Amino acid sequence: MTFIILPDVEGAPLGKIGADRFGKVLEHRSGRPWIIGDWQEPEVVEACSGRTRVVLLGAVGVSSRELQRRIATVRSIEDLDPLSLAVPGSYHMLASVDGRMRVQGTLSTARHVFYGRFGEVVVVADRPQALARAVGADIDVDRLPLHLLAPFGPPWPLSEETLWKGVYSVSPGNYLSLSERGVAGVTRWWSPPSPASPLREGGERVRAALEAAVRARTGGGGPVAVDFSGGMDSTSLAFLAAEHSSQVVTVHTEALGSANDDAQWAERCRQALPDSRHLVVRRGTAPALYSPLEKARLDDEGPLSFARARSHYEDIARRVAGTGARYHLGGVGGDELFQPSVLNLTALLRSAPLRTLPHIRRFRHRYRWSLRRAARVLERQKPYRAWLAECADRLTGGRSWGACPDTDWEIAPRMPPWASERAIRRVAGMLREAAQRGAAPLDELPVNHEMLRLMQVNGRAMRMNSRIAEHFGVVLEAPYCDDAVIQAAMSVRLEDRVAGEQPKPVLAEAMRGLVPHVFERRTKGDASVEIYTGIRRNRAELDRFCRESRLAELGLIDAEAMREVVLGLHADTRPLMPFDATLGTELWLRGVEGPSGSPIRAGEGNEGGLVAE
Repeated sequence: MTFIILPDVEGAPLGKIGADRFGKVLEHRSGRPWIIGDWQEPEVVEACSGRTRVVLLGAVGVSSRELQRRIATVRSIEDLDPLSLAVPGSYHMLASVDGRMRVQGTLSTARHVFYGRFGEVVVVADRPQALARAVGADIDVDRLPLHLLAPFGPPWPLSEETLWKGVYSVSPGNYLSLSERGVAGVTRWWSPPSPASPLREGGERVRAALEAAVRARTGGGGPVAVDFSGGMDSTSLAFLAAEHSSQVVTVHTEALGSANDDAQWAERCRQALPDSRHLVVRRGTAPALYSPLEKARLDDEGPLSFARARSHYEDIARRVAGTGARYHLGGVGGDELFQPSVLNLTALLRSAPLRTLPHIRRFRHRYRWSLRRAARVLERQKPYRAWLAECADRLTGGRSWGACPDTDWEIAPRMPPWASERAIRRVAGMLREAAQRGAAPLDELPVNHEMLRLMQVNGRAMRMNSRIAEHFGVVLEAPYCDDAVIQAAMSVRLEDRVAGEQPKPVLAEAMRGLVPHVFERRTKGDASVEIYTGIRRNRAELDRFCRESRLAELGLIDAEAMREVVLGLHADTRPLMPFDATLGTELWLRGVEGPSGSPIRAGEGNEGGLVAE
């Protein structure tokens, strides 16, 4: 699915955006093109009421008739604020009320909104590269080093800036408005809820939201595929899907490592789903990580997160397509929403110190903290701007691994050891500039900021990997990334998020009585064997990949230093972790280069984003 939105004005740049390339058109009342793009009929739900028209594009959990009922009282685009939390699924909201337009993505950015200026006209799209080609925008090479940061790329708010000059994104929790004359603005519509719901009530809300999210993907009939790793997140989705569909296909990929016990838990749970089909990808039959690099099928929006697993997504999409399923549901986001974070403790310590003590003791016991270590972890509390500036000073420092990484707001970014001094200086400068401009967190509560930021990392990965899967007729979906699910999870009291010995107490409460066995699990599958195997099988190609690095040609990395780490011997996989961000950036850069090997330079990009209203 893809689309471009045009304002209802004369002179809309139809030729520049290549409107004739798209197969679908929805028109303004005037008859001018409004939404042009390509989508499947089940992906669009449209309703009109008076002078209000709403189009939802994606996985939508209501019918057109129900949507019409919900918008009957809408008199302005501001009245649409509650709709995203009321209508289940994951979708773009495109609306027109009395000539004013509203365009909105999701909180996780699984559906995201981009815009660019054509003179005085603002055009909107779901992909920045479509606008970049139309505007004739250059790649912003100065921003490339930011994407070398590990583990998750640039920190907020730099994470929201595109690599295309003159193309901007709408930050999550905001929508883009367009007047009848095409004048645009950005407005905040959502803020994190107060964490006030006790565990039982919060669990009920999470279950209701997850049930609705899964139903939005299963209500159209036909088979639906679901990851079935043996973990709590995907297993919960499989049992929810089985409640609403008689054609569930579970997909389990056997781990290469003999110490990984995912298969045992998947088998125990599989026996409780006798009416479902079970697809097992046998050990050694799936493509290895990091392969193939030279023929990588990538989206050119920007660097792909977790690029080493690209071939895995292609393989799963191909297999799922063979089952007849269009949707493939994954448990992405479950860890980030429900795995208790150290920042839960720091937040609870400041609001209810006495109630925090039992949880501190439990964390100390579980992660073997000394008193000094516990005190050092729990004392963290600095303004976001100060933390961002501190990150600039620690780009090459050692990373704290294990149960309490160097997290004050989000995991502190580090440049890889093969980054050049030039790249490090450039990134440090951009981080300091953002701090000096007064960069604010996603929420004043660090645990909420961390949760939202990680959900955005997941959402970005899902939208880009789903575009890979679309080549096989499959859409990857992550119900945990839906707005209503995020809202429900964030509503739970801080102390209940860390209650008891259960690894994910809120999800366990939500799935009580429905999902057997897996919430008894206290282990976590390890994928280090997959990483070692992928490097061994693709050694020659990885060697060539390092030696022919475009990033090295731009002076941003030391290719030989990277090669020594990637192909070296390591006691564990931690030294290899920074390579994923570099891999994604390198592959993206190669994908958008012209025949000469230089970045495409189609013209000057427009400057100037929009200021939030």
